[in-house]
Amino acid sequence: MPPLRAFARAFALTLALTLAPPAGAAVSADALLEDAVRVVMMPGLAESGLAKWIVDDFKATRSGIRVEVTTAGADEVFALGREGDADLLVTHHRAGEELFIAEGWGAARTLLMFGEYAFYGPPGDKLQLQGETDVRVIVRKLAQAQVPFVAASPRSAAGHRLAELLSLAGVAPTWPGFETLDKDPGDALRAAAKADAYTFVDAITFQTLKREVQANLQPVVRALPSLRDPYAVISISGERVPGVRHELAQAFLEYLVSERGQARIGSFVQRSSNATLFSPGAHGDDGLRARRAEESLKITTLELYTALALGVLAIAAAAVATTAWRRARRRVRRHQRIEERFALAVEAAGSGIWDWDLADDQVYLSRRFREIVGLETKSHWFPAPKELWTRAIHPEDLARVHRAIDDAVAEPAGGVLSVEARLRPERGAGRVAIRGNVHRRRGTRHSRIVGTIESLEPADPPAGSERAAEAAPQSPAGA
Repeated sequence: MPPLRAFARAFALTLALTLAPPAGAAVSADALLEDAVRVVMMPGLAESGLAKWIVDDFKATRSGIRVEVTTAGADEVFALGREGDADLLVTHHRAGEELFIAEGWGAARTLLMFGEYAFYGPPGDKLQLQGETDVRVIVRKLAQAQVPFVAASPRSAAGHRLAELLSLAGVAPTWPGFETLDKDPGDALRAAAKADAYTFVDAITFQTLKREVQANLQPVVRALPSLRDPYAVISISGERVPGVRHELAQAFLEYLVSERGQARIGSFVQRSSNATLFSPGAHGDDGLRARRAEESLKITTLELYTALALGVLAIAAAAVATTAWRRARRRVRRHQRIEERFALAVEAAGSGIWDWDLADDQVYLSRRFREIVGLETKSHWFPAPKELWTRAIHPEDLARVHRAIDDAVAEPAGGVLSVEARLRPERGAGRVAIRGNVHRRRGTRHSRIVGTIESLEPADPPAGSERAAEAAPQSPAGA
């Protein structure tokens, strides 16, 4: 690169970091020690231990920033944001989030992670709901049987989601025995346990109260793609709410959506239940990717203007500029590698991840995916994904898997894939659950399917494979 160009690029980056720094530079060291980023979240996130799990790790990266966590119900979370008592909100009430952003209270909404909702009922599964994959069928069975049912307040996230499912199934909550409480999901769970009734709440609420209600309630429908529970983090608008600690909030938000933060979320296991309750989700947020691209473009634009203004000075500083340019280039490359490695954070969740680009007809496979199906390759990318399913799925189940994929892709707005199948005998004869969501690219007909694969039962190592040899007992020497 010519010395003039090198010096201009180096000077641009230096100018961005000194004369016109990001918002974080406005916070002095004393302010960082005295102030705290105020985070308001749902009570279950704190009661489960997830909040402390995340904050403890954040302190290891930014010891000068304190995190003050407050808990509140679904509606109260947004009220605290409007009143200026929060810098960041963590919520899973999509309708409330969209209204909050539309009214200008929130600066940005970023997908953070996924939990799940589930239907709970008396032990025994008398309605034979387990195994049903269509939530509309499940809701209709409950209504037709007129089972006792306790619903959380419509103002809660669980109550709002249940209302959506009832509407989707064309069922009115008017059958005898259906009761709506003006209380949170925890109260609805307790009431259902006392009345031997059914209810619908998020899994974290059940796990938190499991010891209290497990004698009378058990999950009867769970782990469906349509019951996934997205959690979002919203930064409060400093223009709308004076006094917001934007710089501190941004530092914590960047940690949450980073590779480290997402891996931390995926590795959380609730001690009381030994259950993994959350899976990372930031890698799938289109808005986050767009904001990062915009930030990169701003840096590039700044470099261009600086190059035009400082051409004369560049000649005298060519030697210095070369060294600075190399450092800046390494920094840009690290940023690109972060994007390429971002999806690896989901490995901690324990599920196999696959991302099928239908336009290019190639699929990304996580390490866990390759382990489950016994695919002996170190490459993350696999061409001809249909051939992959043919090699992995049992011949008797293959047509059903292909049909489920085709049906999901055929949905105009992008469908949901959920199917169980056996692996081929040489893959270990295990049974797996394949789930995914179809995403349409705006303005095109191209699609991609992002999903998971989970092993539902242990699989014997394929005969003749390296794993089988390792698993075989060793004979005593000389036998």
